[in-house]
Amino acid sequence: MSEDKPVRACLCYPHTFAELKRLAQENGWRTVAEITAALRCGSGCGLCRPYLAKMLETGETAFAVILNHRGTETQRSHREKQENDPQIDAD
Repeated sequence: MSEDKPVRACLCYPHTFAELKRLAQENGWRTVAEITAALRCGSGCGLCRPYLAKMLETGETAFAVILNHRGTETQRSHREKQENDPQIDAD
């Protein structure tokens, strides 16, 4: 059901995750940073960053809202944390 996965696009830039997935595959982008550099998605409010990371990890293009432990803010995925802090060990 689409109500279960309402997050389908970047809020700041006019790109759906389905479009971003296709562009990532066509251009060989494997990281959120590469998508951000090419299309600016992830550079505005930043709320799409964990969804972009999950899209790259799983291929999904629609997501349930991701909340942090307080249930209020979007959390970063482990992969995105690694991109921002190379000292984090991979699982």
